[in-house]
Amino acid sequence: MLLSYSLDKDLSCEKVCKDLAKLVEKFRQEKENLSDCVLVIDLKQTINSNQSLLTKIEYKGEIV
Repeated sequence: MLLSYSLDKDLSCEKVCKDLAKLVEKFRQEKENLSDCVLVIDLKQTINSNQSLLTKIEYKGEIV
């Protein structure tokens, strides 16, 4: 599950908390035991495409 916000606009703490609470509740309904789950907050750059904004994903593993 993923939440994303554009950082070029004002972002209120209240909105983030409200959206995060909804996301966690939805996740909780799908998975009973959350003892092996963590919340990760990360900032990503995007690249423009004609169809949408895409997250830059960097692969650092070995290609076999």
